[in-house]
Amino acid sequence: LEVKIGELPASATAGIGWAVGNLHLEFSSEETRLLTPDEPAARQLFARIQIEFNPVSAVFRPGRFKRSVSAPLVDELGPSHKH
Repeated sequence: LEVKIGELPASATAGIGWAVGNLHLEFSSEETRLLTPDEPAARQLFARIQIEFNPVSAVFRPGRFKRSVSAPLVDELGPSHKH
C-alpha cells in the first residue's frame, strides 16, 4: 500500500510510521511516499486514522528510509533485523 507523504508535515509522517511499526508491519519510506505490504491490518489502520492509501505494485524494500530529497537512501535496520 502507498501513502503519499509529499504534502504532509514531518510530524504526521512520523506518526504514520510509528503507527505502522507499532503493529509490527514492515514499511519503507521514499521522498514522496511510504510503502507497506497490502495486508488487512494496514488497511484497517489507515482507515481508522483516516489516511488515504492506494494499492500499488512496487518493489518493496522494508527498512529503507529516505529522509529528504538530498539525503541518500539508508538501510537503518540492517540485514540482521528480522521479525
